[in-house]
Amino acid sequence: MKFTASGGNTLRITLVKNSVTNWADQYYIQIPLDNAQKDYAIALNSLISGASNNHINADDITTIVFSVIAGTGQTKTINTTFSNISFTKADPSYIAALNSKEIQLYPNPTVGKTFNCSFYSNAAQQLTLRITDVMGRNIATKQVNAIEGLNIVPVEIQSSTKGIHIVTLDGSGIKYNSKKVVLN
Repeated sequence: MKFTASGGNTLRITLVKNSVTNWADQYYIQIPLDNAQKDYAIALNSLISGASNNHINADDITTIVFSVIAGTGQTKTINTTFSNISFTKADPSYIAALNSKEIQLYPNPTVGKTFNCSFYSNAAQQLTLRITDVMGRNIATKQVNAIEGLNIVPVEIQSSTKGIHIVTLDGSGIKYNSKKVVLN
């Protein structure tokens, strides 16, 4: 299940199964929400039940209940938003990888002047890969046409500069975490 939410309280999602008659035994998950709007993805097998250690069999779900738990026991205004609620076959770890903004460099250290940069992108987009030395001098720049999903970009350095270099990847409104690569 994927959705976008905000509110800062704890969200309890309960999947009501027709075959479960006791409310306390329905499958649920509790998620602490950020105050800011954020995308969430949960795997159905992460829901738990008080009556069973088995993963949920989703064949007889009749209702989805979203409950906000304020936890104070006092009257207070709750400003929680939900949008883009959908079920997906995509694995939540894959969805998280699409949004992670991490790059991997291999082999590292390199043998020669070539290595690969891999990363996930949540959309097709134009990015710029830059390699600088530790003094901040530009060694190489490469335009990357990223696709949605896993991207593997071969990188070849033309100069004979050996040592530790910084690899950055960014684009319009997006910046991946930089990594160090050792060129031998």
